[in-house]
Amino acid sequence: MSYITSAAGAGRSILSFHETQSTMFLNNFTNISIAEIKRPDVEEQEPFFSLVLRICLACITCVLNVMGNVMVCVVVKRNRKLRSFKNYYYGLFLVNLSIADLAVAVFCVPSVMFYYEAGKFPFGFFGSQAACKLVPTIPLLCTGASILSLTAVTLQRYMGIVYPLKARLTLNKVKIILVLVWFFALIEVLPSAIVLDVIRQPQDNEYSCYEYWPQESGSLSGKGYTMFLFLVQYFIPVTLTGIAYAQMGLILCRQNKEMEGKRVPDTKAKTRHRKFIKLLVVLILSFALFYLPNHVLFFWYDYGSGTKHPKFTIFMKYSHLFMWFNSCLNPYLYGALDVTFKNGYKSIILRCARLEGRARLTQRKITRQLSRMTSTRSFRLAAQTTPSTSNESEDDNSLFYH
Repeated sequence: MSYITSAAGAGRSILSFHETQSTMFLNNFTNISIAEIKRPDVEEQEPFFSLVLRICLACITCVLNVMGNVMVCVVVKRNRKLRSFKNYYYGLFLVNLSIADLAVAVFCVPSVMFYYEAGKFPFGFFGSQAACKLVPTIPLLCTGASILSLTAVTLQRYMGIVYPLKARLTLNKVKIILVLVWFFALIEVLPSAIVLDVIRQPQDNEYSCYEYWPQESGSLSGKGYTMFLFLVQYFIPVTLTGIAYAQMGLILCRQNKEMEGKRVPDTKAKTRHRKFIKLLVVLILSFALFYLPNHVLFFWYDYGSGTKHPKFTIFMKYSHLFMWFNSCLNPYLYGALDVTFKNGYKSIILRCARLEGRARLTQRKITRQLSRMTSTRSFRLAAQTTPSTSNESEDDNSLFYH
């Protein structure tokens, strides 16, 4: 039995429980060996109902993910207000987050589901080293980009509220920040891409994708990388954003108390700040909640005796489902908490409904035209054959009388 697990996101691979305990080989970098892999004593098979439910939920989540994040990109493209200096260009940050979430649906869900159900790593069972390095790291890259995008937009709004007199970011600086988000996310997953490699299992002539850490450090390198990913992709960003939200909330409450005795109407800027902070808080809480089970399971795997539990594999499968659900949920949270996105979604849905109505109307017109053409042609053929039939009958009668 083999399975794919992931750390701090959706793609770090510690793959396969096989008969062999360790294998020595020479790769492109150094002599390394597979450390003895922890294996459950008795691994419980997933119930059929759970299997069907999980596959159905994964498919629904994937479809909703693609639909929602595509709509986010379309709304931001059509609405200049979301890309304006006045609104801190926050639409661009949300598009960056949507691209990362969309990549989870395109790359992560199919590859992990294929491995779980087929028992083979997609594209890697032909011995493709590039596929072995790319398929597990791309989802992990997208996870890093997602949390870094949320952290960047939170800190940008923090600067606008706590230090309002300081110069805001320009559009060029925002673009540079978005590029740096993906650059740092790439740096985070680079060690995993380096140590991942393909090995052929001689007993079944299949290929597996493993993390091959240097022999000198052994399992310490893998455990250290697990801790590193937990810190940079979960603990530090969630802590920073939590502190930022607390300070922003205190400042806004203090400003409200100062304005209580004065007849000063609440400005639109404060209203926008409150609504957007509410949206960001919900996004961060959703991320922290749905990614926490995966971190707990992976720490249980590396630092405890998690793999001795017979249901560890089932737990890991559902932890992936929770992470995919978070990527699917983000665009619908925008629509629920932001009026601009809500109106944009309505416009897209109504336009799609109109297009569908026009398509049905066009199809009916074409069907009617074809039926008319068919009936006219049948009438003409009938008219052409009728005289010839009558003439033949007259000839037969004349012959009879003769």
